[in-house]
Amino acid sequence: MRCYYCKGKKNSDCTKTETCKKDELSCETKIKRNGADIEKKCKKTKDCKPKCDKKDHDCTLCCTGDLCNKDQGYAEFKNWGAWSACSKACGGGKRSRNRECASTGDIPCSDDTTEEEDCNTNACATNGQKCYPS
Repeated sequence: MRCYYCKGKKNSDCTKTETCKKDELSCETKIKRNGADIEKKCKKTKDCKPKCDKKDHDCTLCCTGDLCNKDQGYAEFKNWGAWSACSKACGGGKRSRNRECASTGDIPCSDDTTEEEDCNTNACATNGQKCYPS
């Protein structure tokens, strides 16, 4: 979960987010004086005061402001699809498979959606030889 906090700012001005580590919560915010830049810090859970509203998320915001614990969405991959046919019958080809990214909000999936590997690396037959050992 990514959190942001923008005490005294309009929702449209609150755009900078940060992902907190598993043992951290988003507890501090600094609003820069030169515009609407938001700067926030994550602190160790035990250092958050007052007592935080702990939910089933890695990141919760300790705050009394106007934008607390705002869930930015999520991103996760679905299972890998089936491998494609090999690009060559022998002599080394490539095959690939894809997976779909399911996400909400502006959260992108953070890894590749396509995987590729070598296939049919056996030598091709020449002069009547068999491709595969019998």
